[in-house]
Parts: sequence; C-alpha cells; structure tokens
Amino acid sequence: VFISFDIEQWERNGFITEIGLSIYNPLSDSMCTLGSPFTPRFRTGHYILKGTEDMRNGRYVPDNKDDFLFGKSVVISKYHFVELFQNILNLYVQQYPNKVVFVGQSLKGDITALKSLGVEFPADIPILDTEQIWKVGRPHGKSSLQVILSYLKLPYSHLHNAGNDAYHTLAAFCNLCDEVTRKILQLD
Repeated sequence: VFISFDIEQWERNGFITEIGLSIYNPLSDSMCTLGSPFTPRFRTGHYILKGTEDMRNGRYVPDNKDDFLFGKSVVISKYHFVELFQNILNLYVQQYPNKVVFVGQSLKGDITALKSLGVEFPADIPILDTEQIWKVGRPHGKSSLQVILSYLKLPYSHLHNAGNDAYHTLAAFCNLCDEVTRKILQLD
C-alpha cells in the first residue's frame, strides 16, 4: 500500500495550510476502468486547515488552494485532521502489516511538519522519496515535481495544491518504478 502525502505552507510564516493525501492499494483496489487499463486507482483527498482559508501564497509559488482536481476540498480543524490522518494510517498499518510504504517528494520535511501537528508516524514504515529516486540517475539536474512529471510525459495541472501534488507524486512514483517506462525514457 503506497501512501503519498504533501503539505503546503503559507509563504509568510510557514503555517501549514493544506494537506494532500493519495493512496494506492494494489492489494485491494482494482485498476481504473477509464483511460489506460494499466492506470492504478488512487484515493485522493485535499484538506484545508480551518483558519487558514485566507492565507494565500503567490509570491514564490502559485496559489492553487482552490484548484483541487480530484474531488472536493475539505475544510477541517487541525484536531480533526490529525484524528482523520492518524486513523487512516493506523487502518492501513493494521490491515496490511509490513506492506505500507510512504511516498512523497522531499518527504522528510512533510513528515516533520505533520509531526508538529501531532501526527504519530510508525517508525518502521519505509519511505520512498521521488526526488531521491529521480536523483539516482540525475544527481546534478533539477528535481522538482514539475520537472519529473514533464520528463515522464505525465499530464499535470495546478501544482502547489497539496491534494494535486500528493496525487501527481504518486503517479510519478509509479512511473519511476515501472521497468518499461524507465527503458523507453532512458532513465537508467
């Protein structure tokens, strides 16, 4: 089970404003029936922390808080978000012991930020960072999510929305780990 998450912080003071979560469970989810028959089905959510709705970015990154592409954004209190996120983590860890992996782009910072909210992460969950996977073959090049998605020829839109970023990171991860994609795009 691959659990991807991303946070967005307000440029002015680093407050966490959004959290995105995208989950691919190849152990129980069927493949998507639309598009390619090999497209996995991701369950994706976008959460805006209550009280941060008016905290807008735009100076350094685009303000895409209102542009979640995969459903409806949920405004939620910090307390209820931590409870929700913790319950989701615990559910998958208990239901699929030793089969859960965290996936993200520069994930250590996001984990630190979520811990500051009160999320407790199990210590034994492997972490796969798309930025680090990307840098294996390109140690000196740029490694932003946009660069990776463009190189992989994956369509994307409205990055810097935490829900979209979690989804796109998981899609990039699946492609970076696909032997055929790696061969076609000469990633190795």
